[in-house]
Amino acid sequence: MAVIIDLAVSYDQSTTNKTWFAEGVHRISPGDTPLQLLLPKQQISSTNPSWDEHSLTSQVAALATAVTAGAVTLVVTGASDRIPTDVSTYNVPALIGTEYVLVTALTGSTTLTVTRGHASSTSAAHAAADELFILAPELLENDDAQASFIQGRTKETNYVQEFEKIVEISELQEAVEKEGGVTSEMDFDTMAAMQEIALQLEIAMILNPAAAVGTKTTKASMGGLLGTISTNKEADSGSIDIAAIQADIRKCVRAGGRPNLLLTSLQLGQDIANLYKDRIRTDVLNTIGGVMITTIVDPLAKNPIVVLPHNLCPAGTYFMLDTTRLAVLWLIAFKQERLAKAKRAAKNMINGAYSIKIANEEAHACRYGFS
Repeated sequence: MAVIIDLAVSYDQSTTNKTWFAEGVHRISPGDTPLQLLLPKQQISSTNPSWDEHSLTSQVAALATAVTAGAVTLVVTGASDRIPTDVSTYNVPALIGTEYVLVTALTGSTTLTVTRGHASSTSAAHAAADELFILAPELLENDDAQASFIQGRTKETNYVQEFEKIVEISELQEAVEKEGGVTSEMDFDTMAAMQEIALQLEIAMILNPAAAVGTKTTKASMGGLLGTISTNKEADSGSIDIAAIQADIRKCVRAGGRPNLLLTSLQLGQDIANLYKDRIRTDVLNTIGGVMITTIVDPLAKNPIVVLPHNLCPAGTYFMLDTTRLAVLWLIAFKQERLAKAKRAAKNMINGAYSIKIANEEAHACRYGFS
């Protein structure tokens, strides 16, 4: 049988007899590595790939606390980047429920001074988390121009993680007659190791914690979906229900995403298919790599959402994803390389260096804890 050994040192490596597999390894076992099959592949040239992100100014905030009908101070969440700094000069109307208010001042980043019952509306009490829709400032003809108000770009990154498998076969083991159509023990076990290393990459992309930078004495690792998605990450309990799925779709859409993939644990995939049995689409793609999938319809999704049960997804967990904002990044594509012999044994190494791009983090969601 093949023996998996520790990492090879540099002087063991040979400069000849290299076989490059590039992205072909992603198609070895699509049933086990569907995420790699689905996502686009992008070549990178850095151990810390980065990408710029830019978002438009949102026009929706929410009340942080409840307010009475006569309160003239509102505490909100997410308003500091949505109310212009010269709001006291160019007043900003807003709508809560059926009441209009006029924002006349901004204190700090979350406290608004308002005039209630604006535009002849009726002042009313409002609950915490009620939405506040910010309207365009009301301007006078021939007024001076407003203050500059623009969102700056941000830079997001992830780190590259190395993957490696070593196969070692004795000369006698390679020479003896084998059964089951196996002609070479080295070839057979090398292909098995290639499948294992693809599984390692798959589970790292899904379950790795937050990205960790590497040094000479510390190991680098990519941040996976579980460790990177934080804005819309929520614990849940009991059985899966449509309300939870719809809530996550709304969160993703409001952040600019268009969810098209629901990556689930095996049982959740079955449960979701049962929940949506009257809304399953059968006129769209229904297999991925030969594996049966389900597509469900939601009015907020641009296209039917693929429900993909995944063997490497923890029980009771699902990821709501916009795959147009994800990519498999490769610095060194998986390759097979023959190493120097150790005594009378032959060695093969399969290795590569990969990361995952998770752009627009708040356009994805993760929910866990279902029974």
